[in-house]
Order: sequence, then C-alpha cells, then structure tokens
Amino acid sequence: MDRAGILAILTQAIQRLTGDPSVCKPDAAEMIWNRWADRKTPLYTVMLAVNTMLLRHLDDLSRRHSFSVLPILSFLEHKRYEILNLRAIARGKQFGVNPDFIRQHLVM
Repeated sequence: MDRAGILAILTQAIQRLTGDPSVCKPDAAEMIWNRWADRKTPLYTVMLAVNTMLLRHLDDLSRRHSFSVLPILSFLEHKRYEILNLRAIARGKQFGVNPDFIRQHLVM
C-alpha cells in the first residue's frame, strides 16, 4: 500500500474518532502529528482505529467482489485479529490488568 492509500485510511480513522466527516487528508495528517507530538492521543488509539478501518475496507471489497479471493482474505484477517484479541485478554487476565484497559486495546 502506498502513502496515499495509508493517508486515506488514516483520514477515515480520524473522521471516525472525531465524528467529523469534513476532515481532509492534510488536516488528518496534521492532526495525527500534533496529537502524537503533544501526547494528547496515545499512538495505540490511532493504530487501533487504522486497523479497524482496514478491516472494514477489506470487508467492503470482499462484498463487492464476492467471487474472488477477497472474502477468504477478509475471513483470515478477522481470524488473525480474533486470535490477537484472545491472546491480549488471556495475558491481561494472567497479569491482573483492569478489564477496561484490556477492552481499550482490542481491535473490533
């Protein structure tokens, strides 16, 4: 994926986080840099939003091209994140981490 594709996905993620659909690519890039630099938004929050948007984008593509390999790739990606979520839950419980903190780090 090239920079323009990543920036488009970041823009969608920022629009989702802020609830403002008028955010454009330069605004999103500036917002990400400023928030990260000021430590107002943790980087994992942005990464989780990007991963969620990537999964949704893959789902949309798999619905549009249902007779291709995309539905299988979408299924496998969802299973991958399901396994990562289960590992995060198990490790969090093993070390006595607060359930709300674990829930914040899951990709849904």
